[in-house]
Amino acid sequence: MKSSKILRFFLVIAVCGLMEVSRSHGADLTTNGHYDLNVAFSNNVGWTFNWFNFDGGAHIPSGQIDMGMTEAARTTVPASGFSALGAAPGDPVWILPQTQVPDITFLGYRTADIDPNEITALFGTAFIGLKVTEVRGSGPDRGGFFSAYQTGLGAPVFQYTSADGLDNGDIVAPIPLGAHAHFNWAFTKPGEYQVKFEAEGDHKTGVVTNGSGAFTFFVPGGMTNLHLLDSGHVGFYFGFTSNSLELAIGGEVEGIPNAEDNKSRPPEEALFYDQASDIQLTVPATGFDFLGAPGATIWAFPQSADPNTIFLGLNSEGVTNGALQNDSVELRLIDVDGPTNGHFSFFQVDSLGSANLFMNSGDGIDPNVDKHVFGANGHDHYFWAFTKTGRYRVAFQLAATNTSGTPITSRVYETQFGVGALPGFRDDDGNGIDDHWEARHGFTSPADPNADPDNDNKNNLKEYLFDTDPQTSDSIEPVFRITPNAGNSVSLEIDTKEGRQYRLMYSDDLRTWLPGSEKVLGQRTRLPFLDDGNGLISTPPTNRFYRLDISSPQ
Repeated sequence: MKSSKILRFFLVIAVCGLMEVSRSHGADLTTNGHYDLNVAFSNNVGWTFNWFNFDGGAHIPSGQIDMGMTEAARTTVPASGFSALGAAPGDPVWILPQTQVPDITFLGYRTADIDPNEITALFGTAFIGLKVTEVRGSGPDRGGFFSAYQTGLGAPVFQYTSADGLDNGDIVAPIPLGAHAHFNWAFTKPGEYQVKFEAEGDHKTGVVTNGSGAFTFFVPGGMTNLHLLDSGHVGFYFGFTSNSLELAIGGEVEGIPNAEDNKSRPPEEALFYDQASDIQLTVPATGFDFLGAPGATIWAFPQSADPNTIFLGLNSEGVTNGALQNDSVELRLIDVDGPTNGHFSFFQVDSLGSANLFMNSGDGIDPNVDKHVFGANGHDHYFWAFTKTGRYRVAFQLAATNTSGTPITSRVYETQFGVGALPGFRDDDGNGIDDHWEARHGFTSPADPNADPDNDNKNNLKEYLFDTDPQTSDSIEPVFRITPNAGNSVSLEIDTKEGRQYRLMYSDDLRTWLPGSEKVLGQRTRLPFLDDGNGLISTPPTNRFYRLDISSPQ
């Protein structure tokens, strides 16, 4: 890959005891307690928006904390009555409930800080309206929706929902001054949601006054840091041990010799990615109708090696001949979740240019039809094609029959494909900085990566990489934790930020630096490494230095 301009920030640490260095500050993530979305108005200041910690009585700037959700907040959409959420019955949804529940934040709204002498009669004496005008972030980019609603003895009453678009109906009004009420705050996909609220009231002068402020919510949703695979020879590795079928990702890692022998990873931790322009193709005139109309544009990870793309195949060398009936394993397609009207196809093109189609989600998914029978102890390559750019989650399952004649299946494995798009990173303006981060920090046009508006000697790109405030001079706090262990090994932990790319480097002499990990796309969770000589770093640490490369994932 690919990028003509990669900017990084380097941190160098020697192994000499427990250490923490340079961690991005960003907003703290709170996942419990009683908080209110607080709206205030005074004649001198105007409208202000902040969090109110009901337990401690403190006002907290909205940019200092994000409202997070634990897995306790995860549930499923009921069979009926909740279509306004924008998710199907049985789909996951994360809810901060209107009643207090252990281990989940109890969130409401509050208008007690509005001066009653200033706001009079837009909706009646001393009332305001509170409207949602925008929902953006990595959650909506994944297809997620935000809703707020209340439940009682009848059907749920939705005050806000982004599932059908936002308009003047997404408002709570009238809200009396001094009010305090609770909603169910619902989110249908993992990721960040920046929710912009607009408050409106009638000033005592007779002029309607309004102001807006944004609050951020974060849904981890079981997200894990993703190994970013964007070049080299990589494959889905089939394994069969103790009458169990297994699927893993293995192969080359840029800059690390023999990586395929030293490291494999679960498919859930992998992200196959290429820039859209590198894998763009046109549907031929005949023989490929399953991809769309002739002349249509598709995007495909190729069947043959290309230095600009990942070379992705299947590998069954972990299944020995004679271990299974017919010496074969089936790879079955279980599910595809991607952009609207985006479909996945898996096929080969033979020496005469004809397509052999194995899987196609465009006509529905049937695991007994959408499958590929693959021989034991083999290795081959295919086209992995998509009809839209965007982020896809694709689920597979292995199936076979053992030598006793018993059918066996693996668990369902899910992996991700980034077709010109990455989860947690959106850069439509091409400046290397996430667009949602720019919006969060008040940029109304693309931020100059080299500018330093707060004069703290960290330009906007570095502020983004460390998630510090580009408008306020602040310090960088530790994110890189190193702990020497007994037995000549070292544990390292990195607190990642969503959408940043991380790579561990190491040196034994401070002259030659080598990669110690794959490229990893952060998902706002902790990333552990163990350096014990048995992983991608093939020698145990004695006198070793570590460097963390952080960059925009382009």
